[in-house]
Amino acid sequence: MAKRVFIVRHGERVDYVDSTWIKRTTEAGGRAYDPPLTSRGLKQAMLTAQRIHRDIGTAPGKVNLFCSPFTRCLQTATAISKELNVPINVETGLGEALLDCWFEAQPEFDSFTRFNTVASYKPAQSSQWPEDYATMSNRFQSTMLALLDKYATHTNINGTADDVVLILVTHGYGIQKLSAALGTDVQTDDPKFCCVCSFTSNNKPSNNKDNDNTTTTAATTTATTTTATTTTKQDTWTAERIADASHWLDVKEEECV
Repeated sequence: MAKRVFIVRHGERVDYVDSTWIKRTTEAGGRAYDPPLTSRGLKQAMLTAQRIHRDIGTAPGKVNLFCSPFTRCLQTATAISKELNVPINVETGLGEALLDCWFEAQPEFDSFTRFNTVASYKPAQSSQWPEDYATMSNRFQSTMLALLDKYATHTNINGTADDVVLILVTHGYGIQKLSAALGTDVQTDDPKFCCVCSFTSNNKPSNNKDNDNTTTTAATTTATTTTATTTTKQDTWTAERIADASHWLDVKEEECV
């Protein structure tokens, strides 16, 4: 039973284009660690949602959408939620790296009720400030494995198995570490805004009888995409990095008002 995984970075964030935003927000008592998307970022999110919809088709089976609790990710996920008509599961394990050079304390969040979220969802992983690099990496990879373990299969009311699509909306480090959890190399060292990595599994077990943990990868690269095939003891994953939003869409700021 084939299953798809899409890992998506959020769109353009406001503090990347407005150098005064953090200072003004801090002085006003706001949460400077949680910037929203720019108008361009919202447009990127919408076009990214449409791109994912084209990839999975009109009858994708069971779609589960998971998202970091940070506003920029929830805004990105909202575009996907509307495009695919699915709710958002707020997953703390997909949140930003809580490095002490980026955060001064554990981030706080308001209710997510203004977004189309599943109130009953219980996150697969928690995150606790401060994280070091190793802790952050382990958290992302544990989150991926936990979500695959719980949501990679689905039986419909007729008792037959549906195809399953998992969509994870996260941050730059998340793109890298979640991809690594699948044992793939799709050139994610510098993920841009609305970078999308797509993974397909055909549930084929590894032929390596001597070492269950052995991973083999064959990759090809073009100017805008990278594909890789990776075999683990559970699945054979075929990965494709869909070009960053900046490569496949030309959005001018004045078009996003």
